[in-house]
Amino acid sequence: MKKYLGFTFVELMIAMLVLGVLLAVTMPIMSQKKVNKSKIFIKKAYYTTSEVIAELINDDSLYASADGLCLETGETGYVGFDCLPANTEPSTNYYGKLAYQFANKLNTLETITLDSTYSGLNADNTCDDYMGIDSSYCFSFTTTDGIYWMFPASKTFTKGDTSTAYTIGVDVNGVGVGDDCFQGSSATKCSGKTDGFDQFRINIYADGKMEIPSTETWAIDTIQMSSSFTGN
Repeated sequence: MKKYLGFTFVELMIAMLVLGVLLAVTMPIMSQKKVNKSKIFIKKAYYTTSEVIAELINDDSLYASADGLCLETGETGYVGFDCLPANTEPSTNYYGKLAYQFANKLNTLETITLDSTYSGLNADNTCDDYMGIDSSYCFSFTTTDGIYWMFPASKTFTKGDTSTAYTIGVDVNGVGVGDDCFQGSSATKCSGKTDGFDQFRINIYADGKMEIPSTETWAIDTIQMSSSFTGN
């Protein structure tokens, strides 16, 4: 008698029953694993900043040469971005501000639209202590992905100083959207919050090094390559 190989109806029913049980167990767990948009954009903003800073370092007009010569001033003793001229009102000097150079690099990456006079960049006095950065005046812009970037105008680099950071603020979903909280914020609405922040800050040093402030552990963990995009 010829023997047929295959599954019986009973075996198929048992297999389907097992699959049903597995789905019933795993679906609630999977539904909780929602993608955290803030995590995605914090990581994106940080590595975008890293890429732009690396490009600016290779610009001789913005960054001192190996022997510390600054082409802008003609003097030596510089270590990097301290070669940039001091920040001034945009109406008197567009050249040299990290914000404009940063925005211009992002423009080449086709994430922001600027013309030759940087009209896509905002300059105002409404950002005092925004994101914990004390500045009476700032330059800011929003990229096409909705990320808001803030550069304080009243702070700059000091010649030969690699220990003092220039801090920029990043709001990953734009001003007035979401909680508008960074870790360590003194705002009442942010009190007790331990994760899910939509703002963070980046310290940039004259020698091109950059880091997230040590108090913002959630953002630091988020930018790690092994960090998951799900969860809080």
